[in-house]
Amino acid sequence: MSSQYLFLFISLYVSHFVSQNALSTNNGSIGINYGRIANNLPSPPQAIKLLKSQGFTRIKLYDADSAVLKALSGSGIHVTVALLNQELKSAAIGNEVFVDPQNTTSYLVPAMYNVYASLVKYDVASNIKVTSPIAISALGNSYPPSLGSFKSDLVEPVIKPMVKFLKQTGSGYENDILGLCFIPHNGLVYKSLLEAQIDAVYSTMGLLGFNDVKLVVSETGWPSKGDENEVGANKENAEGYNGNLVKRALTGGGTPLRPNEPINAYLFALFNENQKGGPSSEQNYGLFYPSEEKVYDIPLTIDGSKNELVPIWWSYMVYFGTCQFPTGY
Repeated sequence: MSSQYLFLFISLYVSHFVSQNALSTNNGSIGINYGRIANNLPSPPQAIKLLKSQGFTRIKLYDADSAVLKALSGSGIHVTVALLNQELKSAAIGNEVFVDPQNTTSYLVPAMYNVYASLVKYDVASNIKVTSPIAISALGNSYPPSLGSFKSDLVEPVIKPMVKFLKQTGSGYENDILGLCFIPHNGLVYKSLLEAQIDAVYSTMGLLGFNDVKLVVSETGWPSKGDENEVGANKENAEGYNGNLVKRALTGGGTPLRPNEPINAYLFALFNENQKGGPSSEQNYGLFYPSEEKVYDIPLTIDGSKNELVPIWWSYMVYFGTCQFPTGY
């Protein structure tokens, strides 16, 4: 997770579609990212029990830990497993490959084909999908959304081959976003960066001739705590963003550009993780403390999402490096 609160994340993943998600409707679905960079987390069986008690049946993992996979066995939970960038050379999958300092970009698409070939060999390719996590920096332009495009040096060598693979194998494209903005363009009005960034990615797909590739928001969240200079990292903002995101996904339909495409998203993250590096916000994206107590209370079901949430509006701007974004949802 980037230390920036507002981010776009396009994810490479292997997902096993086990069952229909309890947090899934015709409008969209909500899953959760299960990170484990901590020394005080509940055991995997306890964590999976917590997931089920909250109605989650979609989860994304950052590795193929055997204890976690064993705990998930027979749970009915839809599992997405992200494999490490270091494993790309030996036919696995990565995470934000284009910004990996080890420069593993050239291995990405061949690795996806190798994984898919193995799935075909064992006759499970129809149930397990292969795709890839890509940072927002892969976009050369995201504003206005209808003019979104990838960086030119990535298009021919990797983006086009990757999206062609996704289309051929029926896999999806994942993306995450946060924030509030009003962007009237081409008759479309955007009330959040979530919608604007999703539509920017849809536009980039269209420019490449792939209008029918599905999109999933693979990571999105807001920290409940941060360092003194991390303005906006607090429980109120985290509750407001994530709560409204769940409501938006489960009850709100599509985006201005794709009104009939549901928003499917994975919240980041299940637990606060006390061994993550970087600023304090990195350790405080969890919906739950390691004790399994909620950090803040948000609706996680379609029934709970129907209740009116109090809109959260801020009159200030939050600055991250050279970028500035209006905050809120």
